Amino acid sequence: MGCLHDPGDPFARARERELGATERSARRRESVWFLAAVLLHGLVYWLCLAPWMGEDEPWHFEYASHVADGHAPWGNGRVEFSNTELQTGPDAPYDERWDHPSSQLQVRRRFATLSDEAIAARQTQILESMERHSFYARVDWTGGFGGRRDFDQIQPVFTATTHQPGYYLLLGAWLALWPGEDIDGQLYWARCLSLILYVLTCWAGLEFARAAFTDRSLALAVALVVAWLPMHARQAALVNNDVLVRTLSAFVWMVCARRLAGVAGAREFALAVAAALLALFVKTTAAAGLGVLLLTLVLDTRRVRDARRLLLYAAGAALVLAGVITYWHFQHSPVLPRNVAAFLLRIGRGLSSSAMHELATTWIGAFNWYSRPFSGFEYASIGGATLALLAGGLVVLARGAAGVSRSTLLLCALGVLVQLALPVLRGVGHGRYLMPALLAISALLAAGAVAWVPERSRPRAALALACALVVYDAWFLCAGLIPSEYGVWGA
Repeated sequence: MGCLHDPGDPFARARERELGATERSARRRESVWFLAAVLLHGLVYWLCLAPWMGEDEPWHFEYASHVADGHAPWGNGRVEFSNTELQTGPDAPYDERWDHPSSQLQVRRRFATLSDEAIAARQTQILESMERHSFYARVDWTGGFGGRRDFDQIQPVFTATTHQPGYYLLLGAWLALWPGEDIDGQLYWARCLSLILYVLTCWAGLEFARAAFTDRSLALAVALVVAWLPMHARQAALVNNDVLVRTLSAFVWMVCARRLAGVAGAREFALAVAAALLALFVKTTAAAGLGVLLLTLVLDTRRVRDARRLLLYAAGAALVLAGVITYWHFQHSPVLPRNVAAFLLRIGRGLSSSAMHELATTWIGAFNWYSRPFSGFEYASIGGATLALLAGGLVVLARGAAGVSRSTLLLCALGVLVQLALPVLRGVGHGRYLMPALLAISALLAAGAVAWVPERSRPRAALALACALVVYDAWFLCAGLIPSEYGVWGA
């Protein structure tokens, strides 16, 4: 019923194949144009972001540079749980902190094959580059004076070497391709990898949106939010393990949306599981990916109807997470509290108004290592608009809408809550910790843009959202990033 032609008519089947080929061709052209625009947009940030202005960038670069020199990042030169222990504390026969900065001792714990002289020399190289690029004049809380000799003189007892080695193995291999030894050249080359990962994330966002929204204008709106959100686009130029976690998490979200749309099969879902597990060895903010995968199986009622199978999946995920947490513990990860009192203290800090304020403001925009924020009015305006769009997305979820997958939108809402719990448990409110859920947040924002308009007006609403994003992005660059990093101190 409803067919205007004989299903057995070979000419009708040929016409259907031709229409399908035309649609696929149009979709490929749309993808190419979108990714070309994404690359150009990322290049703008790559060119505008001043050297070493990514949060904690010197420490991340230091870690990867030692990997690039051929040093294995697992203590004692072997793949094992325990890194080389430091001689510190009241029970140690000798406290090494009298002779070496803590930041350098922690690097040695990660790289047992590195000498103290090599570690100090690398920090000196990086610090000299930072001073050449007026780092201390740009980052207000540093005091503005140069001549620093080690990283502890910038931020005491801090290092990136407590992070898992996944990102640094990739970046170290990438840095090894750079022919010279100039630190500045290596930094820009390292940022090229971030640009590539940004483009891959935006591609995953586009495919995710197409699976979640059959309405073409709405799908493009989601992809534009992913690509043009300023603090995300800024990650196209950062040396930071957040960029790899975000890309791997985006792939997980893309496959989950395709699974709920009935497109992804078991093999594709298995790749998403592998990506989620790999992300756990990059950064702990990827832990929400396991929850997203499990929620996808629960919501995919067409394929999973056996409650015992779901319990088996949940038990497997719990065992994997327990194993990874054990690994994090023996790798000296700072994200794990050492006792119940420390755990409760972190939750209290994470739920505090100051942490929530920092989470929101650093998601909207902050510059020069968060030392130069926007004004309170600007944060209130952008924050209010964001909350209104998120509320609209929840309205669409509650009442449903044509061309919108309610199961995927529900997955987005639940996934964002799981992701939000991680910075609370960490006790630190940084907006970049929400980036693994970027695709889900973008879907809710785009759905919210069309919540209050009739279906025939969706293209205009999506266009209005796109225009607002472009204005927001231009304002972020011209009224925030560029004057903060160049204009204020006259560079």
